Amino acid sequence: MSNLALTSLILGATLLATGILFFIKRESIIYFFSGLPRNIWLGRVLTAIVLVWSAFLVYKERFGLVDRNIWLLFVSTPILFWLIIKYMDELLCARAIGGLFAIIPAVMLDTAFVENSTTRLFVTCFAYMMAIVGMILIWSPYLMRKALAPCFKTQTSTRVCGTLLCVFGLFYAILAFTAYR
Repeated sequence: MSNLALTSLILGATLLATGILFFIKRESIIYFFSGLPRNIWLGRVLTAIVLVWSAFLVYKERFGLVDRNIWLLFVSTPILFWLIIKYMDELLCARAIGGLFAIIPAVMLDTAFVENSTTRLFVTCFAYMMAIVGMILIWSPYLMRKALAPCFKTQTSTRVCGTLLCVFGLFYAILAFTAYR
């Protein structure tokens, strides 16, 4: 199984599992997502993950300035974490999810650019859309609740959103086993 197939399989499984949860645990999902943007502890944990991952990506790239002053990277990461949770605590979880959505595509694109198939564009396009949504969430985290509200308005809309997630999840899982072997 290639790296792109594994990436597509993980993406498909995540979308499929989330879509199934929309059917099985509708009330729990609505409660979780309604409080998600303001969840302080989850926001702090996700912020720490995003900052450590960002520092790792910068460290891995081996920039000349970073190589000469690598100690700044290790010192600035905890300082940035403290500054973010101290001064940007409003809707921190939504911002952190935006940060994850902006960083996860780096891994997806690394695996997709190596593949020589035109079907890799499905993962590439999804990664770029995910990065754009991530940047929007970092800049305007209040849009997360506005974007999710129509999905949970009625039982039918929740089922439609769950069905779409399941369809896309199955699509990417099938791509993993057929096109990306």
